Amino acid sequence: MKAFSTDLDALRSVAAALLDPSGVLLEGNSGFVRLVVDSRLVDRDADHMGVRVSAFFIHPSFSALLGCSPGEADLLHDGLITVGNREGNVQTLRARVWRHPEGVRVLAEYDIDELERMKRSVLDLSGDSAVLHAETSRVNFRLRQREAQVVAASLTDPLTGAGNRRRLQEALTQEVVQAHQAGTPLSVFMADIDFFKRVNDRYGTAPATTCSSDSRR
Repeated sequence: MKAFSTDLDALRSVAAALLDPSGVLLEGNSGFVRLVVDSRLVDRDADHMGVRVSAFFIHPSFSALLGCSPGEADLLHDGLITVGNREGNVQTLRARVWRHPEGVRVLAEYDIDELERMKRSVLDLSGDSAVLHAETSRVNFRLRQREAQVVAASLTDPLTGAGNRRRLQEALTQEVVQAHQAGTPLSVFMADIDFFKRVNDRYGTAPATTCSSDSRR
């Protein structure tokens, strides 16, 4: 660049440019072209010089910059500047704008403090997400445990712990399918206990609670 060091030409984190009073780009490094013109064209062999970019100066506007009274060393602006581009992207940077014999020159950089705050915010969100994920995993594990307990209870006799009729039906279905797939015979053995009702009446039900008919005792 004519108005800036040639070391700035390839930098994208720093935007440097020289514009004439009508806002036409006379000189611009890669960072300025990417920021203001069109980021999709930066890596192409296109000449962006001669493009009017004054409309992309949002705050302060380009006309406002030109209307500023120059300070020490012809400094017109020292602070935040917001610019956009043809893609509709908007960026706020820290910038200095000087009056130049050919117009104005701009030197801007991304706000490092703001980038650091954004980075910390992302890290905080990631931490919160990790905690939420861990809590969700614990809740899902407890739900799976509870579901397994409910399924086991539906298939088990609560007194003896043996499988009930539903469990028997499921087991028979599985055995029939396996025997059919393997081509092997299947046998079922059934046993009956005489007078089992006596055992059930004695051990299978809780004793009835009797209340005194005479409440005065």
